[in-house]
Amino acid sequence: MSTQNHDNDAPGPDKLTGHNYDGIREYDNPTPGWWHLIFMGSIVFSIGYFAIFHLSSCQEVLAPEARHAAAEKRADAASFALLGELTNDGPTLMRLSTEEVAIGKGQAVFGARCVICHGQNGGGMPGLGLNLTDDYGKNIRAPEDVYKTISQGVTGTAMLGFEAQLGKDDTILAAAYVISLRGTNTPDGLPPEGEPMPAWPAAAPPAGE
Repeated sequence: MSTQNHDNDAPGPDKLTGHNYDGIREYDNPTPGWWHLIFMGSIVFSIGYFAIFHLSSCQEVLAPEARHAAAEKRADAASFALLGELTNDGPTLMRLSTEEVAIGKGQAVFGARCVICHGQNGGGMPGLGLNLTDDYGKNIRAPEDVYKTISQGVTGTAMLGFEAQLGKDDTILAAAYVISLRGTNTPDGLPPEGEPMPAWPAAAPPAGE
């Protein structure tokens, strides 16, 4: 009986490259065409995705989160426009302390930065922050002093300067909110500290009047 050695799995000459490394021949196995199509398609898709979602306004239509964020941004810009120019002079601070939009924005800043020392209602915290709702103050005699205290802090106390973190506009709004707290006399507030403060000056007319 003759034995024939059939190597059906061995590649033909057309499936081998001309490379030979220490007797090891390189098998020619090109990437399938469908793989190339997927690879090129992913590149085209990524370019289109970037252009639509990052460079155009279509993202507001396609992504509900982006649409909601854009709406909030427009509403915030519109409400700031209603407030007029934000400056830290007394008349402007007094005007802002009577405007609902300004008080709302200032209260949000106060809630994020100030409640830990002054309490949720501004009544103060023992050993930390003074009562902001009565008519007494240690460093406050005029509306501008409220802004200065929030902006620069008070040396030797737990009161730090916040303008570097908040920016000037939010510092002004926080000051306006604190000014509006005077006279609310929250029942759970700390006892008065410091000296009686002069009455606030009359508020200027609202912006645009």
